[in-house]
Amino acid sequence: MDSEKEIALFYPHPFNVQNIKSLKTLALYWDEIRFITSTEEKRFYRNCLPIEEEYISVGLLKPYNINEFSHLIEKAGQELLDDISENPVIIDDIINQANQNEKTIDIEIIPLSIDKINLYHQQEINKHLFKRKISLVPIDQTNVAIPAKLFELYISRLASFITQKDGLIPLTDQLNCQNAVLSRFIDYSGERKKNQADLAKLSLQIISINPNVPLDDILKFREKNRNELAKYRKHIKNIARGISQGLETSEKQKLIEEIVKYDFIPLKQEIQSKLSESDIAFGLSAFDILQAIVIGTIATGGSNWKIGITGSGISLIVSLYKSLREDRNIIRDHPLGYLYQAQKQFGATTK
Repeated sequence: MDSEKEIALFYPHPFNVQNIKSLKTLALYWDEIRFITSTEEKRFYRNCLPIEEEYISVGLLKPYNINEFSHLIEKAGQELLDDISENPVIIDDIINQANQNEKTIDIEIIPLSIDKINLYHQQEINKHLFKRKISLVPIDQTNVAIPAKLFELYISRLASFITQKDGLIPLTDQLNCQNAVLSRFIDYSGERKKNQADLAKLSLQIISINPNVPLDDILKFREKNRNELAKYRKHIKNIARGISQGLETSEKQKLIEEIVKYDFIPLKQEIQSKLSESDIAFGLSAFDILQAIVIGTIATGGSNWKIGITGSGISLIVSLYKSLREDRNIIRDHPLGYLYQAQKQFGATTK
């Protein structure tokens, strides 16, 4: 149902809370944003930076402790191992994309918690890498260094299992992670979730939030306008459902971008136009009312100006408020009315 919470799983890396603008914008759509961690929850909260505490305390950011679901780690690790075994080109690409010279291969590596990947799979993947003079070098007692591309493939697969298990929606800011997730979805409903996340993210990008807006104000706005948010979410889901199944990721991304460009942005402009028309109408109506008051006052000889206002101005006043009420309803009922109201209330200015 549209009234239910919309919860996203952000991957492959934990959300960068330093990017306040993006997080506040996402908060307009998602009730919760979860990210994969292997850290025990109490310790996780103790280690939070002050800037993270605000987002965690209000329930926007929540950890997803993967240690509680070792069977998902097992499945994701086996799939990555199968990928490498069946497609040696994966490791070839890692090497080819690196800066090479005669003696060394400079490969981007990322720390991966040893709790997030099965030890057997670590060892087997390491055998494939060692043949190409690459290895999963331990960084410390809790982390191992893994090529960035393998990290993204593995965490993306892991994220797909989590989202399928718990009905979350996979959300990423890296296009190269989408293939791994999409290939894990075995039905169209799963693919629609991915489309929904992309549409929501791209449509929210047309909003520019003032960085000084408190997070609490955004959360209050979301709750106050919950019905409008439900219409916005429904609009996104309907479009996501209509995106063709089986397109290549690059083609799908292009299609989603075109939908935002030719559907969301024009609709937002339509709303802005309606409000602009309303502002103009308000100015003219106010002037007409003033004229009616003056004329009515003169007609009564100036002796009973209240009657003059009532008699000559009442129809214009009714017309004005009727017009404004209708315009507000247009905004309220419009699928992107929620976006416009958010931009109007929180938008960054160019001044």
